[in-house]
Amino acid sequence: MLSTNCRFFRLGLLAMAFCILPIASYAQPSDVRGNVTFATSSRESNFGFDSRNGMIFVPVRLNGSRPLSFVLDTGSARTIVDRALATSLGLKASASGSLQGSGAGRIPTEFIHDVSIALPGVESTGYELSTADLQPLNASLGVSVDGILGYELFSPFVVTVDYEAKTATIYSPEEHVD
Repeated sequence: MLSTNCRFFRLGLLAMAFCILPIASYAQPSDVRGNVTFATSSRESNFGFDSRNGMIFVPVRLNGSRPLSFVLDTGSARTIVDRALATSLGLKASASGSLQGSGAGRIPTEFIHDVSIALPGVESTGYELSTADLQPLNASLGVSVDGILGYELFSPFVVTVDYEAKTATIYSPEEHVD
């Protein structure tokens, strides 16, 4: 079990990593999001997650890919995928730009349009992803990060996280009543 100080240190590392990855101002969230498909008629999805180094890792598939391990970070405006992984999955970039690095200058990025993102029990289409080299993040955290799920993915849903049970539930807003 990690001590509280160690957990805060690792969360601080993650926060610093996200400071290195802000998206350039012209890279706007996609307004093209299309269909959302839930596997059940209840229009909700409940699935387990891994908690590593104080972060939530969720299973994700991009355009029907093999399961990938993404960090859930609603503080990140965009969804980011590791550049090398995007290439290996055959995701085609349609534009390029850069990210402002904290003290490291600009970091090159590419934008991939019309991507479907699937979590267990729910799939949503029409996203624009950004790519970045996530290897420095992997090295600093000591865990493999395939990508970062940002606020853009979760904004149309109601999401609850049960840290003790290590489960997350995504609801269609029309179906969720407190």
